Amino acid sequence: MHQLWPIIGLITGVIVVNGISTRIRVPAPILLIVVGFAVSFIPGVPSFQVDPEVVLSILLPPLLYFAGVQSSLIAFRRLLRPILQLAVAAVIVTTLAVGFVVHWLVPSIPFAVALALGAVVSPPDAVAAIAIAKKVRLPSGIVNTLEGESLFNDATSLVMVKVATVAITAGSFDVGSAVFEFARASILGIIVGCALGFALSYARRMLSNSLATTSLSLIAPFFAYLIGESVEASGVLAVVITGLIVGFTSANTVSAEVRLVERSTFSALQYVLEGGVFALIGLQLWGIVTSVDTGVGTAITTVVAALVVVLVIRPVWIFFSYLITSAFDREGLPPRNVLAVVSWAGMRGVVSLAAAQTLPLSTPSRDLILLATMGVILGTLTLQGLSLPWFARKMNIAQTKPEDGEEEIRRARIAAASQTTGLVDRECSRLRVPDKARPMLTKWIALRHAETLQDTENAHLWLKYTDVFNHVRRDIIAGEREVYRKLRNSGELSEEGFSQLEGDLDLEEAILNRKHSQRGHRSVLSMISAIEPDPRMPTELPGESTQ
Repeated sequence: MHQLWPIIGLITGVIVVNGISTRIRVPAPILLIVVGFAVSFIPGVPSFQVDPEVVLSILLPPLLYFAGVQSSLIAFRRLLRPILQLAVAAVIVTTLAVGFVVHWLVPSIPFAVALALGAVVSPPDAVAAIAIAKKVRLPSGIVNTLEGESLFNDATSLVMVKVATVAITAGSFDVGSAVFEFARASILGIIVGCALGFALSYARRMLSNSLATTSLSLIAPFFAYLIGESVEASGVLAVVITGLIVGFTSANTVSAEVRLVERSTFSALQYVLEGGVFALIGLQLWGIVTSVDTGVGTAITTVVAALVVVLVIRPVWIFFSYLITSAFDREGLPPRNVLAVVSWAGMRGVVSLAAAQTLPLSTPSRDLILLATMGVILGTLTLQGLSLPWFARKMNIAQTKPEDGEEEIRRARIAAASQTTGLVDRECSRLRVPDKARPMLTKWIALRHAETLQDTENAHLWLKYTDVFNHVRRDIIAGEREVYRKLRNSGELSEEGFSQLEGDLDLEEAILNRKHSQRGHRSVLSMISAIEPDPRMPTELPGESTQ
């Protein structure tokens, strides 16, 4: 039982540090590593030596799967070229560059081993890049590109690690076999992911229970990873493709209730796992440093060389690709300041550390590879992660503002209102709704879409009505909940019945609270005063006319 305490302590620390990072406005990944490193010196704190298979087969699959489910397959199709240039080509170029430079500077490290180091440190971390990019409020195009890159670059990196491991075992590097191994693992990973994605979508459509469907989603990433690895494919790529397909088809395969449960479940899981992986880096840092038995000069040279190459090769490759692409097609190319910001968003993370730890124990200079990997992780998180907000401002990248998101949502609601208003008459005719009942539907639609009115003054007046109306609805919901609770406590209502009724009320209240928070908090008195006579207040609902 005492073995649970380290896990409980780790999760508790993640929650506390994430809360502190929000208050002091320091990126959570960086603060988690620092705190984890400091905590590792406290007497009594256990030594966290994480099995790399735990990271690759347990921690990573759900994070990549949920990221795939949340991502847009359509957006990735539009950004296919830059994503492939970053997630595949850039990873391969970085692997080769680090391998050549490290082997040249430190000849005692065999080229195959230096290549393994390059493969390990080549992929930017999905968690760190997206967390910091969203915190900086970079434009959605940049965030989508980084998300697409981070979904696929881990697969490319891990395949390259396998290729380097084979070369270390064989004692030489065979280009032909390396290309074949890379192509085979990638193609098989895509095939496995597509097959599992469509099979899972069909199974989700057949299941009618939200808990059963969510449980299936919880085991899906692990199942996809294990199936992929068992056929010697890229398990990570299989997970990503499965998530993308499930996310793309979820609108038509599962109910709204299922999506709500899944979103809440995976959000909590993502919150814990993302923080946990960075805390584990900090907790393992000192143990990795003390395990190195090579000379100090060799260690410093290796770490600095790998870090400098990683920092330099990404912008060089991105702008080189830009020049090559612009020679053939200038349409649709991003501005250079956007490219500069993307080139600087290359923070490394836990996948690199896990990949380094998968190298066989017989690998020459294995401890040095682990140290260099840790140096690259800390260096990129510190240099790039902390300076990214400043760099984005220097590059004149307009940060997205909350108002921009609100305006985007308002435009979408206007479009929906224009379409759904016409559906009332058609549905009433189709279902033969009595004429006396039609005005009720018309008024409900009018109040529901009052905030989308183009007329600013009328929209403001109607929002007074809807604010008061929603406030009263919240009070009614609280009253109903109290009645149900009393009936449950008296034995007149079963626990199952109470749970169902309370769930319905919670869902309705959550929607009201969301709308209330989007418009800003207003005092109850100011809302109640809105019902006093106002000569400007229209006496008819939008779209309603007095006969």
